[in-house]
Amino acid sequence: MVNKKWGRNPPLFFLTNPRSVLKYPMKPITPEEVKNSRPEIPDEVISAVNKLLVKNSKGNVSRIVIFQKDIIEELKDFRPSNVIYENSWLDFEKFYETAGWTVEYDKPGYNETYSAHFIFKAKQ
Repeated sequence: MVNKKWGRNPPLFFLTNPRSVLKYPMKPITPEEVKNSRPEIPDEVISAVNKLLVKNSKGNVSRIVIFQKDIIEELKDFRPSNVIYENSWLDFEKFYETAGWTVEYDKPGYNETYSAHFIFKAKQ
């Protein structure tokens, strides 16, 4: 199609102007949508964490510590650890917070030597 005013090449204005005839079906994600989004966590990961919660609770839900290495050990038959880390499958805190837990993740900083772990506390 040839435009009488611009010929075969319309100005860039028509390609970049939001009021031009081009429609954009994809909308940008809002900060609230990002905040509320959840990663996809396989059931095996949730099952492993549940198992360790019961094992480490000793009947007390005021404070349960689960070491990251123990979760990886539970999942060794499911997937190799590099796949677990690459897919962020250990980012399950939101799931448990929705279920009534407060979850803190603590990992060693520079020049510290303790093991990374999750601390679960029942919400009051």
